[in-house]
Amino acid sequence: MSETGEKRRRTAGEILDMFAEVAPYLNDAIAGDISVSVIKDGVYIAYAPADSLDLGNKVGEPVKGAISKECLATGKVVSGIVSKEKSACGVPYAACALPIKDGDKVAGCV
Repeated sequence: MSETGEKRRRTAGEILDMFAEVAPYLNDAIAGDISVSVIKDGVYIAYAPADSLDLGNKVGEPVKGAISKECLATGKVVSGIVSKEKSACGVPYAACALPIKDGDKVAGCV
């Protein structure tokens, strides 16, 4: 909190960095088997695969998934089923991408 008692608002970059830190724990904290990708400035800054599915995302590589790319481009939550034929990793999966913004500027997504 600031001297006036006001809580400081975190930047989108800080929020993405926090998601990167907790990503390895989210599969255990959420019912179901999920993978978590954290994307900042168009590249993966964290990836925690599901027990039953590894999308092969690598930290430092540019984003490859269509759902994440659409989220980054539109600034909207995007979800859908990715068929094996359209999958960047060759396997079908359900995906959801949540944009993280500073105002109207999309900094990344989870």
